[in-house]
Amino acid sequence: MEQNIGDMCLSSIDPSTNPVAAYPFAKLDQFTTVPDFIDYAPVAAVFDQIKMGQQQHKPLAPSVFMFHSVFDELIPIGSVDALHQSYCNEGVNVLYERSLAGDHLAAAVPFFLQALPYLQSVFSGTTPAILFAPACN
Repeated sequence: MEQNIGDMCLSSIDPSTNPVAAYPFAKLDQFTTVPDFIDYAPVAAVFDQIKMGQQQHKPLAPSVFMFHSVFDELIPIGSVDALHQSYCNEGVNVLYERSLAGDHLAAAVPFFLQALPYLQSVFSGTTPAILFAPACN
């Protein structure tokens, strides 16, 4: 893998300086010197501290829009599925979309068309219309 990855930026719109665009379908182990980087103790400790849903059981918002790639290396889909189910068990109105395309960042792109109207309604103080959401099971 090229050495320039350390100078790249995820927010860059230039494909040559954005690692997601420059290295599509690359895996984390291609950029690290530590095998199984996610399981490396210092990295795992940080991830344990920022685990989704860990600080509270029920979200404070009237609804939640979750989307995630089943191929995400950083956050395995099983933990997101479990969080979705725990929110459902708490009676939270949840829209949960799973993507079969992309990875941790690229999978978000298709959901922007849904996320923007959802966020507009949240920030305008209205209850988001997520009637198209699959029912909690």
